[in-house]
Amino acid sequence: NVEVESGLIHALCVQLGYVLNKQSGKHFSDIEGLCSILQLVYCCKDSVRESSFHDIGKELLPLLLRSLESCNHAAEENEWCDSLVLNISKILRAFSRAHSVSLIMVQSRDLLKSLLTLINGERSTQTKIEALSTMKNITFYAEEYRSMILDLSGFLDCLLHVCLYDSDGECRECASAMLRNIAFDNDAKIKMAQNGKLLNVVLKISSDPSSKTKRNAVSIIASLTMLNENNFSFVNHSEGAIVDMLSGLIRIDDDSAIRKRAARALRCLCDDETVEFLINRIGLMITLTNAAT
Repeated sequence: NVEVESGLIHALCVQLGYVLNKQSGKHFSDIEGLCSILQLVYCCKDSVRESSFHDIGKELLPLLLRSLESCNHAAEENEWCDSLVLNISKILRAFSRAHSVSLIMVQSRDLLKSLLTLINGERSTQTKIEALSTMKNITFYAEEYRSMILDLSGFLDCLLHVCLYDSDGECRECASAMLRNIAFDNDAKIKMAQNGKLLNVVLKISSDPSSKTKRNAVSIIASLTMLNENNFSFVNHSEGAIVDMLSGLIRIDDDSAIRKRAARALRCLCDDETVEFLINRIGLMITLTNAAT
């Protein structure tokens, strides 16, 4: 806290800008060293970090993105790149914990594209987690921008790929949490419900080993069923696979939160157009009856 309040961030920002403006490409160690110090200094109180961003963030954020670009455009990987990228990712995640800062960060297309590059790239798992966590915070706080984020080129494909193929459970949990956050937005609901690939991925992660990821999957479906116009396509998707998934979770899942969310989603799916399908679905009425007793 003392270092931030004494003006150290300003001095580091000036020095980082100076190093980045050097024409030679041999200063990765200097950039990494400065970003490492910034990362340590920003391990301060949330309120102090938030205040610092509002004071100098407009100057610092572009410098951090330029530092990332210096690694992406390096002729070849060097020993400093991985550490540099990880430190910057940690700084961005720390900033995104503040509501007011996330509302500024979401308006930077360059930042959002850089985060997607980190998630899609071949960096360390920890770097990917930091980038995913930053995006998760932004999609949570920046409510009015959720539909815009969904439309960002490559965003949805990136998340679906992580959910399906990433071997790290925390990465899958973060990606599914972003989809859950975006599904709260009414405009996004319609787009997501019409995306068969997304629905298939949600079906897949509903059986993820992580209970958090499973909760997110059911929450996504529950959010999308809040719009009645989605119901008919939902119950008919993959010959009733969504209904069967929700019924199965109610019947056998050990997590009471997952069972409750699945039951709520089924209740929302029931309307004049879908009630006959639901009544005739094999085993569904027995499952609901058993759950109610």
